[in-house]
Amino acid sequence: MEIDWKDGFMLAEDIPNIDFFFSQIWLKSFVNSLENACGKNYKKVLAIFHGYNMKYYFGKEDCLEFAKHIVNMIINDPSFGEKVNNEIIARSDEMVKNAEEIEKIDLKSLSNEEFFSIAEKHFDLHTKLYEYGWLSNASDMFYPEFTNYLKNIIKKRLPEENENKIIIPLTTPEEKSEIVKEQESLFDIVRDIKNDPEMLELFQKGDVEEIRHKIIPAINKKIKTHWKKYRQIKCSWYSEPANIKDYYKEIVEIIKSNVEEVGQRIERERKEKLLEKLSDKERRLFEIYSKFMITKIYRRYAQFRALYYMSIWLNEYCERTNLSIFEARQLLLEEMKDILFNEKFPRNFEERKKGFVFYAEKGENIIKTGKVVEEIEERLKEKIGEIAEIKGTIASMGHARGKVKIVNSAKDMEKFEEGNILVAIATNPDLVPAMKKAAAIVTDQGGVTSHAALVSRELGVPCVIGTKVATKALKDGDVVEVNATQGIITIIKRA
Repeated sequence: MEIDWKDGFMLAEDIPNIDFFFSQIWLKSFVNSLENACGKNYKKVLAIFHGYNMKYYFGKEDCLEFAKHIVNMIINDPSFGEKVNNEIIARSDEMVKNAEEIEKIDLKSLSNEEFFSIAEKHFDLHTKLYEYGWLSNASDMFYPEFTNYLKNIIKKRLPEENENKIIIPLTTPEEKSEIVKEQESLFDIVRDIKNDPEMLELFQKGDVEEIRHKIIPAINKKIKTHWKKYRQIKCSWYSEPANIKDYYKEIVEIIKSNVEEVGQRIERERKEKLLEKLSDKERRLFEIYSKFMITKIYRRYAQFRALYYMSIWLNEYCERTNLSIFEARQLLLEEMKDILFNEKFPRNFEERKKGFVFYAEKGENIIKTGKVVEEIEERLKEKIGEIAEIKGTIASMGHARGKVKIVNSAKDMEKFEEGNILVAIATNPDLVPAMKKAAAIVTDQGGVTSHAALVSRELGVPCVIGTKVATKALKDGDVVEVNATQGIITIIKRA
């Protein structure tokens, strides 16, 4: 099997802090399993891994055709879009429920057959989640097919209105996202601290070790409860879950910065009046779109939780095979089985540590290593010239001006200051503390139902997404103006 270069390739996502152990699930599902939900797969997918960083690519026309296919299915039968949202919730819950059982099992007492069946079941449930879980992304993430269709409805029904301004209230969900629920829980603790002068003074000092020794039991119990419930969502795709100290630090940051609580910013009265001008079917389409924002976050948080429990399984796998965690995370599931049962390693196993290419079509996949990785990367390289202005999709309206800080992981947040412009490839739950301090948010990737779009609306922070080039065209210290009413970022001064 060789890579099919017809139709070329387009960069879908550039993802830091991710591993192949998890990524193989959805990469394979793209070309094999999506048809179970929508009757169609992508024709091919290509991914390049370097340690815990990856980029993946779709065929250019193939990706557009798939987006149109999904949107047409929703337009022709809104009940399909409603089913997508319902299935995401149900399949997410099933996957998490199964994964939680791992913590209750004495893994060491299991035979290799019993032990490996746990991973096989997780991979099966996770793949089934993607059958529906990916469709909301596909409808709008790479080509704004769903957004454009809804904007055309606005032009038709509300010609006197600016579609960019109207689509925000019409598509902002009233249901609370998992992000809001987590933040409400955290701010409940903050209120208790502020109501106790002694505790407030303790947290204002910001000394975590002193806080741990002097905090009163009632508040500490609340923090522990919050930590146990939400710690897995901070662990991203492969890292360790949040330490309880991280929550002490986050609370200190909230108190010091006086940041407002995250909340749903919905113009309800205006939204209701606008919806009255639409047909029943059109209202259903806007509701499906807005719920995509909720179910995408629900799915992602479920994945974080499930992957946390799978990390327990992975640690036991490494003990049984004498592999390091890093080595195990570079393997296909079928290769992991061959090593466990037959001590048979893939031919290019050692080379993978330096980087590899994964390519898949229906029923087939290959892993390439060595010099060919550089050759493929060079062939896929995008050249970006001098840019004075960057354009993207409006996620949350407003204007801001400030210094750019590139933030792609939790460790990058240390350099982030109040009023900076947060520029990221995409945002994840572990970046929310920085997002709260941002004057504006700009991302390379994501559609209007993305994590960045949802959080920026809830924070009331101007946000432009899907620029494709922001993290490459900008660097720390650049001064930019973000016009999130027109979707334009203007470079004022280079650092």
